[in-house]
Amino acid sequence: MRKIDQVKTSRSKPMRLLVLGISRTGTSSLCLALDKFNYKTFHMMENMKQPNHFFPLWDEAIRAKFNSDGKPYGKAEFDKLLGDYDALSDLPAVLFSPELLQAYPDAKVILTTRDPEKWVNSMQSTIWLAHSWWTFDLLTPFHNLIRGWRTLDTLDWDAFINSSPEKLSIYPRRRDYLSQEYRELAVKRFKEHNEYIRSIVPKENLLVFQAQDGWEPLCEFLGEKVPDEPYPRTWDKDQLAKEAAMLWWIGVGSAVLQIVGPVGVAVGVGWWAKRSGWW
Repeated sequence: MRKIDQVKTSRSKPMRLLVLGISRTGTSSLCLALDKFNYKTFHMMENMKQPNHFFPLWDEAIRAKFNSDGKPYGKAEFDKLLGDYDALSDLPAVLFSPELLQAYPDAKVILTTRDPEKWVNSMQSTIWLAHSWWTFDLLTPFHNLIRGWRTLDTLDWDAFINSSPEKLSIYPRRRDYLSQEYRELAVKRFKEHNEYIRSIVPKENLLVFQAQDGWEPLCEFLGEKVPDEPYPRTWDKDQLAKEAAMLWWIGVGSAVLQIVGPVGVAVGVGWWAKRSGWW
């Protein structure tokens, strides 16, 4: 039985909005903006809140689509996975753009985007930089959040970078995240993805949006009143670097406790046994 088949939840509200732009195109700030209009948005950070639930399911979905490993996810599966959300954004959901558009044809679509060179600069100085820290690999056995994030996000970028709308396969993998070759391929895939979304979504149902556009085009598209406050800004380069470092230190702490803890207990027991004359 697939993991998704063991999930008993179902859709509790209509899916209203699909945000199909790739990571680091203002998706997190847009999620904050959507909060003002009472959207409940599934974003990559939702995975981090429930790693034992979401990470294995997305892993299963990606492998089924890109590796032909099991039955692919469709509307029934996405209703189980995303049933409590009426909007979604970011990876890994964006990898399933055609399936989600087919499953939720009445949902509006936003394509978040930015200058491709600025996008790849941002990726190589934040998310991909963190993935290049080989010490994260040493910490994955000691913390389920790091293990889940490391496994799923690596799989996300394997699928995005190594696949195109015409070729669905995550093989061969490329993980030289900071190289010039990876950068060039990433820009190519970024442009392909944006053009693909533009080509398959009717113009009247699509908003191409950049964070600097602010409230006005977003509110007009959604039929909402413009809030009397600045458009939100979050997860900039410095904030993301701090979060990655914090996650790393959490892993180090967990590793220390799991390695040193048992050793300390063993030493303590040995010392007590010797003092008590048992050894």
